[in-house]
Amino acid sequence: MKKKSWVYSLIITLWIIFTIILLLSVVYIGFTMIEPNIYKKITIIVLMAINALCLSYFWLNSIKDFTFSLIYAIHHKKIMEKYNSILKTQVCDTPKFTLLYCTCNDFNENALLQSMQQNYTNFETVILDDSNKQEYITKIDNFAKNHFVKVVRRQDKTGFKAGNLNNFLKNNQDYDYFVVLDSDEILPTYYIKEVLKYFYSSEKIGVVQASHIATNGENAFQKILGISVKSTSNTSQIMKNFYGANALIGHGMAISKACYDATGGFPKVVAEDISFAVDVKKCGYDIVYAPKYYL
Repeated sequence: MKKKSWVYSLIITLWIIFTIILLLSVVYIGFTMIEPNIYKKITIIVLMAINALCLSYFWLNSIKDFTFSLIYAIHHKKIMEKYNSILKTQVCDTPKFTLLYCTCNDFNENALLQSMQQNYTNFETVILDDSNKQEYITKIDNFAKNHFVKVVRRQDKTGFKAGNLNNFLKNNQDYDYFVVLDSDEILPTYYIKEVLKYFYSSEKIGVVQASHIATNGENAFQKILGISVKSTSNTSQIMKNFYGANALIGHGMAISKACYDATGGFPKVVAEDISFAVDVKKCGYDIVYAPKYYL
């Protein structure tokens, strides 16, 4: 998807203007306040200016989010039409997908079972289990036996989630694309067929990040956070497809084998999704976001 830079130019321009206004206000307040000691006055002005600069840093992200939301609200129909060419792409059940369910003492049987109900034939499910509690190990083994799912465990559990994924992917070549799932994630039945359209539409696309919908929270904090997830999915992530750079959320993402091999695997850090996104771009591949409207 072709990127346009004018939105970010607008964001930076607005941020500079507001920052200058803020600093001028600090200087005005500083020089008009009643303080006979000139050294104290200068110290106060400097401290206020430093505080203003720190505040302006947080303004930058707020201005970006506000600008994205405003432009999307005005031009959302035109923006969403840009997905039409991808949606018309014809796909088949030939490429092999592997659903990689990462878990460590946290197994949601119902979520995984629902994610496995894909209207696509050529896929398999693999549980990458780093659990060390017997109750979860037993639960996972029983699930795998009843639903014919492969379970992979490793002796060396270094590298967090990235190490868990790399342990399987670097020792298995029988796949064309893989999907990363977290323990409580539920994929819609049409997930594989829809993300495959993105890969078919361009050889440059190495990763497709799907949108997420938060379930109704059990408390006020979870409900408020769910609103934030919905807002980000419906506006900011879509805008980044055309006016910025897409990051990765760490799950609900489909990755091509060619892209994974080119990067050399997931960096063994806690924020492996963000680091991997940087490596994907360095290798010349694109990351696209599939919005809720389509996925």
